[in-house]
Amino acid sequence: ITILTGDCGTLRCVAGNDDGVQNCGEQSSVLWYATRGETYYILVHGKGADRGDFTLTVNPIASYVHNDYCEDATRLEIGSTYTG
Repeated sequence: ITILTGDCGTLRCVAGNDDGVQNCGEQSSVLWYATRGETYYILVHGKGADRGDFTLTVNPIASYVHNDYCEDATRLEIGSTYTG
């Protein structure tokens, strides 16, 4: 999983993970501190050439999903789970 920010033509990586920590096993987990007003894009991709379905859960740590194209991104709501 990769977290990106910026304009579609100049996206830059904010965070990423493959085979997460925190007892996730073969699942990825990523943590980053979002900046208010900044737009983030979450790219869900397989390990190496692996492909398949996924479940994405977004949770806050303190008080867009079916595609990886900026123009068709789906807005994510905190505490919601998404599948694809």
